[in-house]
Amino acid sequence: MRAPGEGRIGVAGDISGFVVAEDQSLEARMSRSLARTRADATAQATRFSDQARAKAAEFRANLAALRAKLPATGTLSDAARPAAETLPNAALPQARRSRRLAGVLAFYWYLRGLQFHLADAVRKFDRRRIGAAALLVLSALAISAAVFLPENDRDIAAPAMASAEAKPVAAVQKQRVSEPLPASALPASAVPVNALPAHSGEAKPDVWQPVKRPFLLYNLEAPDVEAGDLVHRVAMRGKNARQDTMSWVARQQKKNTALRPNVHLVIERFEHSAPTFRPLYSDLAARAAEQGASIERMNAPGDFMAKFGSVEVADAVLATAEQGPLGCLMFRRVDTIGLVVAGWYCGTAQRPADRVSLACFLDRIDLVGAGQDGALKKLFANAERNRKSCAGARQSGRKLTWLDHEAPLPALKLSANVASTKTR
Repeated sequence: MRAPGEGRIGVAGDISGFVVAEDQSLEARMSRSLARTRADATAQATRFSDQARAKAAEFRANLAALRAKLPATGTLSDAARPAAETLPNAALPQARRSRRLAGVLAFYWYLRGLQFHLADAVRKFDRRRIGAAALLVLSALAISAAVFLPENDRDIAAPAMASAEAKPVAAVQKQRVSEPLPASALPASAVPVNALPAHSGEAKPDVWQPVKRPFLLYNLEAPDVEAGDLVHRVAMRGKNARQDTMSWVARQQKKNTALRPNVHLVIERFEHSAPTFRPLYSDLAARAAEQGASIERMNAPGDFMAKFGSVEVADAVLATAEQGPLGCLMFRRVDTIGLVVAGWYCGTAQRPADRVSLACFLDRIDLVGAGQDGALKKLFANAERNRKSCAGARQSGRKLTWLDHEAPLPALKLSANVASTKTR
């Protein structure tokens, strides 16, 4: 190719070629790297194939030479076979040892080829992929540990607790037997109940631990009780069980004590799983014993509806040390989320307890601070929709006056003047 020159005198020159700069973009560099990697892999594969073919040809030649050197062998007769089996290894046929050698050589070259393939694969594998794979394996192990491992040591100690619960049952069965069985009727492996140690590894059940400065979860305001009579106690069992005990006991030094009921309310919250509860009489008898009272008699339990749902209730006579026997309504509600509402509502001679007053009293339980307990919040939100209107609902406790229907008649002021006139 000829090109005209510049200037007055034209000079023509030949252009032999063009110089093109190398593309430095990411795609071009990756393409060149991929091409080099493919070329190296192809060369390595060709070299490996040539080596494998050469070794295979050498192996076949050696095997053919060994076969040519071997003498013609016949089949041993049945009479000569036992004698041949007793010969030492040096007397064995040469063909068997040759076959073993050939098998060892073939296995060796198979392992060499596998090594070449693995080395080539590791070179192509990115280090970042190795880190990601390790992170994925560690995450899978952590998730498996969180799912399959027990939450605490109580799950591991479950067999010990089961054996501890089985011993009182055996003791009760022993008391029911009127006459002991003869020694011949007992099995050889039978162990007397008295021979068992008193504390042979039995798991002690958790007890309620009182909380000194608790935050309140529930609030209750009702016109038939006074806030000054309230005694509120909070206890915890572990980290996931809470017990709120609220008691209203009318004090004798105050007025209108004959019209105010004595109420004992227990609200227990088990976040994970609620324990198995006993029948209504056994449960409330144990709770009454903790408060220094006892149930003298109790009718068959029934049901009534409150805002939480169906509540077990039974008429009973509760014997107390301070006020003597009281006519009470024993109640209990066990919810599926692990919420237990139990206690008793005791009336007086002037104002006996009835189920309507008890239902209105339970409907006034409010939730004021549930924290992160979403199930408890949802339960109270749904219960508020089922709450029925009561007379004087949402009113705080106040003192009764002579205008109230339940209040006693006030003393007439004229009576003092009449008495003074008679004395004169």
